[in-house]
Amino acid sequence: MSSSRPHYRLSFGEHLGQLSYIVQSAKGLESHNIPPSLQQVLRRISVSNVIDFALGPAGYYFLKYREPKDGSIAYTAPESVWKLVRQLPSHRVERVVFGAKGQYWTTSVDSKGRRIITCNVSGSASEASFQALSCPSGGPSSVGFVAMGPPGTFVFSSTTNVDEPYTMEGLSYDLWRTISVAAMKKVKIDKDIWCIIFDNGKVKCRLPSEHEPAIMAHFNLSLSLRNLPSHARDTETITPPTPPPSQVSTHQSRPLRRLALSTTPLLVTNARHVPLSPASEAQFTEVSKLFQKAWRNPFRDQHVVQHVYLVHMDARIMAPYQSYRKKQPAANEHRLFHGTRRYCTIGDNETSLNLCDEKHCSVCMILRSSYKVEKAGTRPESKRLRWGRGIYTSTASSKAHDYCFNKGGAAKSKCRAVFLNSVILGQPMQLQDEDHKLQKPPESYNSVIGRKNPELDYEDAYVVYNNDAIRPTHLVVYRRA
Repeated sequence: MSSSRPHYRLSFGEHLGQLSYIVQSAKGLESHNIPPSLQQVLRRISVSNVIDFALGPAGYYFLKYREPKDGSIAYTAPESVWKLVRQLPSHRVERVVFGAKGQYWTTSVDSKGRRIITCNVSGSASEASFQALSCPSGGPSSVGFVAMGPPGTFVFSSTTNVDEPYTMEGLSYDLWRTISVAAMKKVKIDKDIWCIIFDNGKVKCRLPSEHEPAIMAHFNLSLSLRNLPSHARDTETITPPTPPPSQVSTHQSRPLRRLALSTTPLLVTNARHVPLSPASEAQFTEVSKLFQKAWRNPFRDQHVVQHVYLVHMDARIMAPYQSYRKKQPAANEHRLFHGTRRYCTIGDNETSLNLCDEKHCSVCMILRSSYKVEKAGTRPESKRLRWGRGIYTSTASSKAHDYCFNKGGAAKSKCRAVFLNSVILGQPMQLQDEDHKLQKPPESYNSVIGRKNPELDYEDAYVVYNNDAIRPTHLVVYRRA
């Protein structure tokens, strides 16, 4: 396999539930929707300093580059990535490939100069075959590239097996056919998004219309990375998803330098795949402190946060909220808690992140499609709606806790889950007396603040009557201290 520099680099990933990408050419670096910490590094280095990068699901990334001042090799990645790949501080990381659900493949050099491979595809039906292929006796030099997709999907390239240089598992027929008929350099494929860069520099792509001009502007032979005085080399990248059939096939074709598979789908609200990702350490600390400070019921035992997850709503679900906010003269946006019933153990740990199919599980229903006013008060254990049919939230995490119920498959769980939300109150009306018949806020108002009754309550209630006035931002999982 040739190790010549690539014409271009293009990596797709997912951040906050939306498509992210980085494209690199002699023109420079173009990025969209990448984590701020990665953006800060890219802003201070030039295109010729970039050696390798890969984007992954849930905001994962890896960047290898040269420091502009002294030319030393440096790396950057979220803390969650270093914990994921478990690399020792003494190891020099060379390549990182992300897979779905915590799967990964890396090559590194240890303190004695030995090149080693580490990988994890546990839980995948292809685990045995992947381990055998991607960790060969010949070491990293025997590996041309490894691309990992959804569980059970991968492509492996061997530099030593001339008869069967590529092994593919779990690929769709269309993707397999594309690989077999083209002499490709890079492939990035999703059912809606794909990009093929041929050895001769030609490019064929199907890209989102809003991103196509920016990406395609880099695909010109005059902008090849070969025109840069860079020490860059080929790298594996990852993209949003390709649904995997179950088959293993080997195929000999003309030179294929690199191939990237998706690890995380662009969010589909009716899918079982949950729009959750673990919060960063800084985000966990921030939300945990907010939760603890907002625990104000003196008659409730203190609880501690176990996990915090970012909620990634599909763009189609976020659009009405953003439109509603623009229509308000004063959005008056607040971060408020909401408690509801849970019929599964979603969020109890970072491996339990799939939506359940139980129609009464309000947590999963909200994660699928946000809040619905018409669902208010419909559950059997619902307390009376003191200010009518609306969506109730509170500044107090302990008040939201009062409305959390573990049922069904969650009955034995020691954890509970509340949502932290962005809520647009607009112009609220403050009410002391209850009004059970309210179906909308009083005339000229957008919401209701139900003032606490010292004999019944210890916190105010914030009520909105429009589905577009609220969206969940975090799922907070906690338990008794």
